[in-house]
Amino acid sequence: MACYSWQDLPLSTVTPFKCYRTFKGEKVKVLLLTLQPGHIGERHKHECEQVSHILKGKVKVRLGEKEQIVSAGGLVHIPENLPHRIETLGEETMILEIFSPAEYKKEILK
Repeated sequence: MACYSWQDLPLSTVTPFKCYRTFKGEKVKVLLLTLQPGHIGERHKHECEQVSHILKGKVKVRLGEKEQIVSAGGLVHIPENLPHRIETLGEETMILEIFSPAEYKKEILK
């Protein structure tokens, strides 16, 4: 058993609109994701199941061919290999993302 603080985990900055901290266990990976206003994620899919808990802000989520607005407190379940993307709506957004299994391949889609 081990305990961690998000602040002690390395910060990865992907773009000026996206940064995250990661914890990786044997069978699960957890990201604390911060997205700035104007972030539009790439449509992609991966070989793992994902659950995203919107902690702060509001997002537009596209899952397959369906779009939905999800606000703070909402959960998004993304089955394995389902194409998806996320877009922030108006304010800084924080999302706790959980992936299982921890190791997976990600494919960017057009």
